[in-house]
Amino acid sequence: RDKSTHILCYLDLDRFNVINNTCGHDAGDRLLQEVTSIFKVECDKGTIISHLNGDEFGFIFENCHRVAGLEKAKKIQQALRNFYFKCDENEFSITASIGAVEISKDSESQRELLSSVDSACFAAKEAGRDRIQLSHVDNKILKARQSAMEWVGRIKSLFDKDLVRLRCQKIAPLHPESGLRAHYEVLLVVKDEAGNPVSLEEFISAAELYNRITDIDQWVVGSVLDWLEDNQSKISHLDGLSVNISGNSMSDKLFMDNLYDRLTSGNFDPRFITFEVTETSAIDDIDYAIFFINKLKTTGCRFSLDDFGTGLSSYAYLRKLPVDYLKIDGVFVKNIDTSEDDMAVVHSISEIGHVMGKKIIAEFVSNEAVLKKISETDIEFGQGYAIEKPITLDQLLKK
Repeated sequence: RDKSTHILCYLDLDRFNVINNTCGHDAGDRLLQEVTSIFKVECDKGTIISHLNGDEFGFIFENCHRVAGLEKAKKIQQALRNFYFKCDENEFSITASIGAVEISKDSESQRELLSSVDSACFAAKEAGRDRIQLSHVDNKILKARQSAMEWVGRIKSLFDKDLVRLRCQKIAPLHPESGLRAHYEVLLVVKDEAGNPVSLEEFISAAELYNRITDIDQWVVGSVLDWLEDNQSKISHLDGLSVNISGNSMSDKLFMDNLYDRLTSGNFDPRFITFEVTETSAIDDIDYAIFFINKLKTTGCRFSLDDFGTGLSSYAYLRKLPVDYLKIDGVFVKNIDTSEDDMAVVHSISEIGHVMGKKIIAEFVSNEAVLKKISETDIEFGQGYAIEKPITLDQLLKK
């Protein structure tokens, strides 16, 4: 309402969960008390301090322009760097990521301000933590974050309005003489209220960012298993359906227990189901991934390691993971008709995968030239538009 300006900051302690996991929640609570004391010492009387949630704090620097506000934020950040938190025999350095936004008479709504400062803090973390990010419209990370935030409120609405549907795409044997049968990967298709296709990447990114991805996985898996109970006998000529599970869901014990119960009590054959997990999500916690896969495989289901070849130390981890299929990341497949380097990578993955007893799937077989090249290898399966475009589950019943 006047010409004064203020600075709103959102501070998130970096790796707070490490202290909680190492020293326990009592130590985490003590850390929050100690950093709060630091904030009170470093901030002047014109600063409003608020503990928002967990390791998150908010600050308003009143009657403060941008440059002075950033200096105050830097002062808080430096005070944290100078502080070492002691717990038992451990000593932890403390840093924070800070997002900042200017408040003036031209500022938009409270909702927009909070969205902007949250996105700025996220950008600070994405840039490597222990940083300050001032919100501005040209930052690509901020744009992506705000786009994701807009999706959060729409996810439930899209499900309620039946705008999230399932399709499937054929994973076909490349060598008919092998006697192998085709199976289909279940895919998610999302449309907006006007019937226009929605970017699945944005939809999934938003769900992961705001911890909604497990809800989506539960819906997809539940819908597929419900459909199988009614239709498995009609597609018995196939080798089953493949369903994706996110890394978030893999690390959720309740999700695992519920899925195990459903696989052991449903009116369908679990051997008809293959779960796809990405290489990066599997190696984030290799020991738990092995436990997760082994427990569910006792029901008869199978596992496929998706996007193989892009993670770190792929071969070292592969021998430990009890998966049945390797799906070579499409980045290595889509240009094998013109790239000798990509072809060499594909041959290498196929050879080592076979030595370890895995069947190999090449995805992104998008044209006839790639299909011809991949068919000349000993890779068992291919997937992509050159083989078959995605179809609905109802269309699958008619094939």
